[in-house]
Amino acid sequence: MAHNHNPSGKNQYDFVSKASDAHLTEALQRYHKEFITNPVVIKELLAAEPEPIHMSVQTIRHRRKELGLVGSRTTAKKMHSTHETQLVLDQMDKDPNMRRGVRLTHAKIAMETGVHLRQEHVSEIMQQFELEGFEKREPCGKKIRRHPISVGPGAEWSGDGHEKLKKIGFSIYGIHDVATGKWLKLKLLPDNRLKETIAYVYLELVEELGGIPVQSTMDHGSETTVRNVPDMYPGDLQGT
Repeated sequence: MAHNHNPSGKNQYDFVSKASDAHLTEALQRYHKEFITNPVVIKELLAAEPEPIHMSVQTIRHRRKELGLVGSRTTAKKMHSTHETQLVLDQMDKDPNMRRGVRLTHAKIAMETGVHLRQEHVSEIMQQFELEGFEKREPCGKKIRRHPISVGPGAEWSGDGHEKLKKIGFSIYGIHDVATGKWLKLKLLPDNRLKETIAYVYLELVEELGGIPVQSTMDHGSETTVRNVPDMYPGDLQGT
C-alpha cells in the first residue's frame, strides 16, 4: 500500500519568486557580475539576503536561464566575435595607461555589462590590439624611464575617486599634491561619480588654499571629462 509522505501537499518552496521579481533579478544579476554562477552557492546566498529568498537549485538554474545569465562557454557559442572584440576594446579605451591586465579587464567586462567572456579570448584580443601593454606589465620587461613628476609643491594636484569603501556607503574623493604626496583634501560624498559634486570639491579646495595649481591631473572618468566652469588664472600656491 502506497503511503503519502506529504499529505498537506506543502513543501519548503511554497512561494517561489518569478524571474520578474525585482529583488530576485537584482540578486541574481549581482552574483553573475561577480562570477558567482554555481546554483548551490547561489541558493545559500539567496537564503542569506536581507529579504531571504528560498529556492531550489533547479529553479535557480531556470531563473538564470530566463534572465539570460549564461556562462562564458555559452557566450562564446552565441556571441559574434565582432561584439566580443568591441567589449574588450571598450575596456581598453578606459585604460589609456595600459595598467590593467587580462584578469582585471575580464572582470571589468562582467561587472559593467554582465557578459561573461572566455578569459583566453580576452587575452587574445588584448594582445592583438595592445601588445605594448603586455610588455609594459611584464615584470622582467624593459625598464620604464622615469622623469620628474612635478616642478615643486603646489604646482600640480592629482585627484581621483576611492571605491574600496563604496559598498558600505562611503564614496570618497581625494586630491593630493603630486610633489609632496600630501593629501590636500579627502571628502566623503553621497556619490563620487557626479560632475557637479567633484567640481564643488575642487572649487572648495581652491577657496581654502586661495589659488589653483599650474596643472591638475585627473583620470578620464565621466565625472571629470567635462568642465563647464569659468576660465580661471593660476594662483601662486607656493608656501600655502
